[in-house]
Amino acid sequence: MLMLRVRWLVGLTPLILLVGILIASVVSPTGGRAPAPIMEEIPVLNSQEQPLCPEQLDFPKEAPILRVPQDFSTIQAAINAAPEGATIQISPGAYTESLIIRKSVRIQGVARDQVVLKSANQNWSAILIVSGYDESLMVVIENLTIAESLVGVEVIGVPTAVIQYNAFRDNGTSILTLATAELLPFSAARGGGAFICGNIFEDGTGVYAVPRDQHYLWIIGNSFRNIDVGVRLEKSYVKGQGTEPLRTIFPRVYIKKNTMKEIKSLGVILLDSAGVMIQENTIEGSTNKYRSSGVVITGSEAILESNTIHGHRRSGVEIGSGELLKGRALLKGNRIENNGRSEGFPSGGVVISLLSQAELIENRISDNAGWGILVGSSWSVEVCRGNQVIGNGSGDYGWYSIYPPAGPQPSPELKQKCEGS
Repeated sequence: MLMLRVRWLVGLTPLILLVGILIASVVSPTGGRAPAPIMEEIPVLNSQEQPLCPEQLDFPKEAPILRVPQDFSTIQAAINAAPEGATIQISPGAYTESLIIRKSVRIQGVARDQVVLKSANQNWSAILIVSGYDESLMVVIENLTIAESLVGVEVIGVPTAVIQYNAFRDNGTSILTLATAELLPFSAARGGGAFICGNIFEDGTGVYAVPRDQHYLWIIGNSFRNIDVGVRLEKSYVKGQGTEPLRTIFPRVYIKKNTMKEIKSLGVILLDSAGVMIQENTIEGSTNKYRSSGVVITGSEAILESNTIHGHRRSGVEIGSGELLKGRALLKGNRIENNGRSEGFPSGGVVISLLSQAELIENRISDNAGWGILVGSSWSVEVCRGNQVIGNGSGDYGWYSIYPPAGPQPSPELKQKCEGS
């Protein structure tokens, strides 16, 4: 088995991974002769640009390049024949395939908008990557358009998957990653990761991830447009959750420098997760009838730093309790503006439920149609300093109660805590 070395950014140690099993499926590129691959069409970063994803593979220089359809009529046939570490280069065309990958390979289109992959079965993923616990596995998927499939790329187990510079259009879920619980005991010392960088997502759900406690997840520099849900994260655990100060917990999940526009429902939703950094993103709501929220933190712990969150008809940020954990969040240096509405459900810039906690530091929370900061109790805000909370339609500081029911009303206690006398 070829051993792959991965150089991670920000000092992450090499991740050694696992490989699994499965079946092959029917594949067929459409029509005629395709031009020979032109390597210059593949995007190459210049010396001044920092790669979005980690530097990838130290494959041996003699690792072969297999071409589709020149050498193999289908992508799956090339995958089946490829040795570990090979590059499978795909010429322009429309390919109807349901790919299964169980070895370390790079799948590379020669020009993203000219290589279109669609699942051969409406109930299957266009690309399925599966790992077990006894082998190392790394897969790179780049420069493809993946369209009209139930799932675009599905990752099961704890491999390392680098998914970069692709376009996902009209899929139910574009990327689904599942770090299965039965593999975690074997991966505790090794880890695994999904690195999702520089992609375009349109329609459906962008990224749905269940990374659990041994799986790194980087979602960096992507563009989400007209999407139902940008990122849905569940069950990302980390040691010390619920007790340690948020700023001392090393994140396993980075959601950074993404642009989300015309969000129909949720920009980012966290469910029963911890160790999450949401940083330097732009998350815009939809201008039409949709009641979207920018970031929803439910039974989860996260740091939100230097984001712009605006234009959501429900709320910019919502923090609430889950089944096992209360919501905890540190918000620092964000611009949370033009969210909420003045009537109906409680809404505004930042909404914090009774049993949740937040630290608010140096944010601008302004011009929201609802409340600036709306809480179930002033005690929900543990730290509040250096914020600009101004010009919010229903009021800058509000309080509400579910039991017994009490509609939102001004909160002098919260104002005092945040602004003093």
